[in-house]
Amino acid sequence: LLGAEELDRYFPDRRVGLYIATWNMQGERGLPTNLDDLLLPTDSEFAQDFYIIGVQEGCPDRREWETRLQETLGPYYVMLYAASHGVLYLTVFVRRDLIWFCSEVEHATVTTRIISQIKTKGAVGIAFTFFGTSFLFITSHFTSGDAKVYERILDYNKIVEALALPKGLPDTNPYRSTTSDVTTRFDQVFWFGDFNFRLSKDRVDVETLMNHTGAGNMDTLLEHDQLSKEMKDGMFACRRLNLSEHF
Repeated sequence: LLGAEELDRYFPDRRVGLYIATWNMQGERGLPTNLDDLLLPTDSEFAQDFYIIGVQEGCPDRREWETRLQETLGPYYVMLYAASHGVLYLTVFVRRDLIWFCSEVEHATVTTRIISQIKTKGAVGIAFTFFGTSFLFITSHFTSGDAKVYERILDYNKIVEALALPKGLPDTNPYRSTTSDVTTRFDQVFWFGDFNFRLSKDRVDVETLMNHTGAGNMDTLLEHDQLSKEMKDGMFACRRLNLSEHF
């Protein structure tokens, strides 16, 4: 077991830095010549402890993608784990000196399409413990279509119920975990991807709102965001989740 001495040495303030990126590649065959804007933005003040990258409709060569990620992050980071589900990719990098404090890693996948052989919609999850805290990272691609809010909610519910994690890892929340909700079985859950929720406004109205509020103010737009509305209405167990959508 890891003691307080190791924890104090690496994280005296008990805070872990996570950087999460999500990208719908739309099946692009060629990768950008430089991935710095994705992983190392200029407004980032310092390097993080973990980098987690989720991709939807990924490029054909997943190995090339993972190699490019490693080249961008450099030798101080190592790929802890990578998993895929069709064209959904999920990759976790950790600071090289911290890998010894990570448990074995597990992953699971869920298909939400009726035709399960076509794996473009669904989820892939990666789970592990770090200094005794359990983490679950999920990247998803939900049903598209402006009016298909109900179908996207069904996608969410299916993933919550069917994502079979943890497998061999300990359940760190035995008193609140349930077999019907994977998010109850981990201390920290981060769910990100292309959820395909839309703004309930046409393009002209959206552009008008943006011109009046400024590019940095999203509050007015979020009032018309389908995902925000469903979260407020209680359709998602969002109190414990960190939900982040691809824009």
